[in-house]
Amino acid sequence: MKTFVTRLMYLREAVGTAVYFATYESINRVFSPTGKRSDASAFVHFWAGGLAGTASWLTVFPVDLVKSRLQKDALAVNAQYR
Repeated sequence: MKTFVTRLMYLREAVGTAVYFATYESINRVFSPTGKRSDASAFVHFWAGGLAGTASWLTVFPVDLVKSRLQKDALAVNAQYR
């Protein structure tokens, strides 16, 4: 059980980070005047970060929910899952 929860945490972090950075870079490049991230304004960086965080969390929320329930169950007296 412990290794399964650890794998879920790694999966959540890997997928979440990949989605975050891919979304962040894409938004910055699309909305910059020259198509380069370095030329994007502070406003674009601000919104790209917020939207990337939202996309990341929406993507990993189901995995995080399963992981959290398994962690909670492991501490219970009568564990429901093995």
